[in-house]
Amino acid sequence: MKLKMIITKMASDPGKIRLHCPLPCNLSIISLITFLLPHASPAFGSMLRSARAFRGNKQEISAALIHLIKAGVIMRRLADLFHADGIDLKRTLVNVTHCRNCGRALNVYKMRMVGGPRKGSRTTITEHCDCALSQKAVQEADRIKRERFSELSTINDALKQATLKNFSVQNASQIHAVEQAIAFVKKIGENKPARMIYYGKPGLGKSHLAVGISKLLDQKYHKTCLFIDVPALKLIFKSTWAKESTLTERELMTFIADADLLILDDVGAEGITPWTKELMFAILNARLSKSLLVTTNRSISELYLDYGPKIIDRFLENMSKADLVHLDGDYSYRLARFIEDDK
Repeated sequence: MKLKMIITKMASDPGKIRLHCPLPCNLSIISLITFLLPHASPAFGSMLRSARAFRGNKQEISAALIHLIKAGVIMRRLADLFHADGIDLKRTLVNVTHCRNCGRALNVYKMRMVGGPRKGSRTTITEHCDCALSQKAVQEADRIKRERFSELSTINDALKQATLKNFSVQNASQIHAVEQAIAFVKKIGENKPARMIYYGKPGLGKSHLAVGISKLLDQKYHKTCLFIDVPALKLIFKSTWAKESTLTERELMTFIADADLLILDDVGAEGITPWTKELMFAILNARLSKSLLVTTNRSISELYLDYGPKIIDRFLENMSKADLVHLDGDYSYRLARFIEDDK
């Protein structure tokens, strides 16, 4: 049986009920039916359940409900719910307060209660602030973003467990390097751009310190860090040219530009060519006035000879001599183990 026929059969003796509260305009048809159902008489409830279960299209349901309204049945049940004399659901602004968490202004209203033992009496309500949900959403988006930077980083397996805490200090230059690392992290944590170059012989812990810095920034300050093994730079960019690549060259450059900290590890070991020079210049140009950490086995003068004045000028942008941290030692930590065994 069509819904309209069901309603017509049940909607007898509708009466004329005066109602001062209009139906909420933002309620869907099904929401309205669900709202009315607990307050309905048995016959009216049966009718509403039929309307809710009806599988017709929206036009048929709307037409049937319009017929109900014209018949006065819904008006009668609403009047029973809100008292026959009607209840004014208009809100009156009485005050403005602020959220304790975020400070957002929240309006305070007075209105009549529409249900419960105090139905019809006036009460005060305060707008709800959704800052807690917003903060959770921001935190989740931030976590996903940091994970994406971590996935793009090219940290080798030997450095996966590296932290500043487990860095093995052997001499005064390494102590100084750790002190500089802590100051570097603190500066970025305060949202200030920081730039530093670790240079010295291979195997003295420059890459270890760089990874440790990135982990501390991620864990303590929730900063995004992108670690790039420069010798693999050509392969990284060339991989974006493949049809099956999920990352374009432009997107990779965007990650490089947007990271809170870019780490270029083992600069000068990539096999310098005109193309790699051009690529390095583009990367450094994207990082102007942004945080940068460089590790290299080359001296500053050797880097100057390798890259030329234009690129070295980008490396040293906004740096002082204190930001050029030299690590010294007789042997790399790898070679030292064999020398100790010989002794």
